[in-house]
Amino acid sequence: MFKYGKKDAPMLDPHTHFSRCLEAGRYFEAHEALELIWFPIRRRKNTQSRALQGLINASVSFELILRGRPEAAKKTWAAFEKYRPYIEELIETGAAEYQISLDAVEDVYKKFEDIYG
Repeated sequence: MFKYGKKDAPMLDPHTHFSRCLEAGRYFEAHEALELIWFPIRRRKNTQSRALQGLINASVSFELILRGRPEAAKKTWAAFEKYRPYIEELIETGAAEYQISLDAVEDVYKKFEDIYG
């Protein structure tokens, strides 16, 4: 079975890197993968920047759980939920990379569902 590692990251698009990091339990690195494309557009406040912010919030929320901060994780997850409609809007327009990222987020969420309540 292929085990994804950091050395594989340079050849991947940010969304694939994000999803593989989530699958591997490297939530902070997942956040960094999307921050590379979010940071330059963060002030635009458009659908793409908001969708990326939401996905970043999801990965940060998972990282907070690992760090033993469930209350902070819940607050950060609420921020993800706020931005989720932007992710779904991009998916509806055919942006398959956002579907890949959202699927990975939902898979990790299932692991921690009892924490989120």
